[in-house]
Amino acid sequence: GRLLSSSKKYLVKQKRYESQTINWFVDARCALN
Repeated sequence: GRLLSSSKKYLVKQKRYESQTINWFVDARCALN
């Protein structure tokens, strides 16, 4: 169970990072247009 919970934490972190990156791309595109 310990390994599973740590990988879950990693996935949550990864998801948060991806959404931040997507937000950055959207902001950059808005700034360019």
